[in-house]
Amino acid sequence: MFLHTSIRLEEAIQNASHLFEENGLTTPKLDAEILLTHLLKVRKIDLYLDHLRYLSEEEAAGYESLVHRRLQGEPVSYITGEKEFWSLDFMVNRHCLIPRPETEILIERAREIFHTWKSSSHPYRILDIGTGCGAIAICLAREIPNAHITATDISLDTLTVAKKNAERHKVLEKIEFLRGKLFTPVIERKGYYDLIISNPPYIARRDLEMLPKEISEYEPRIALSGGDDGLDFYRSIIPESIRYLAREGWLSLEVGFAEAHKVIEIVRESKGFEEITAKEDLSGIQRVVSAKKLTAFKFYG
Repeated sequence: MFLHTSIRLEEAIQNASHLFEENGLTTPKLDAEILLTHLLKVRKIDLYLDHLRYLSEEEAAGYESLVHRRLQGEPVSYITGEKEFWSLDFMVNRHCLIPRPETEILIERAREIFHTWKSSSHPYRILDIGTGCGAIAICLAREIPNAHITATDISLDTLTVAKKNAERHKVLEKIEFLRGKLFTPVIERKGYYDLIISNPPYIARRDLEMLPKEISEYEPRIALSGGDDGLDFYRSIIPESIRYLAREGWLSLEVGFAEAHKVIEIVRESKGFEEITAKEDLSGIQRVVSAKKLTAFKFYG
């Protein structure tokens, strides 16, 4: 046990932080705080406003259990069942990938694209491929007025999580959830979407086992693996998206570290796009590749 009897909140956080740091966790104090706020069902500030309060015996045992799970490598978000993204709280579990801050660049780029669109009598039609917990689709439903979003995923369990999140954030009526791989659920909707957006799996097979334990052993492999070189899904999505984009529609994809130039080359090879750009994150890393369907492009076959 790392908690002795009659321990205050501040001491519990210090002890847990020390253990996490000794075990090489990158955000030891933050992890300790999040786990304790989750256990006590309080805000982070309450931990410090009430820092001299003693944990009850039951609370101490509960906190030790959570700390032990974290020391085993389980991600904090799976322990608490929640992850903040775009200032919203999303339910997550081991059926879906935990949303990352860099994916917010995808939302930012979608908003930029939206502001280039002309007013329309019909809803702006957006396809989110591989929706996971629904973070991208839900944020876009909240950010873009007059949007109707189709969110697809191959996993029924994952779609269940996404639907609950959509209901939580009151956008369920704006999102259609469909099960299936890539474009299979919308195969009849040629020339339909104004924006196709995705954060596809992009980890190369050789790199999967080099990922931190909390990713490689806990997050779903199907949401991580992008094939031998990490580009399999881009090779599938990019040329096929031309069939499903409306006139002057946009494609926007999150990409892995140092992979933007390779994805841009795949876009160029498809010969169906113009205005190809890469948007950087706050660290200067190119994270999102976007392209507009050629105005005069016609797809046969």
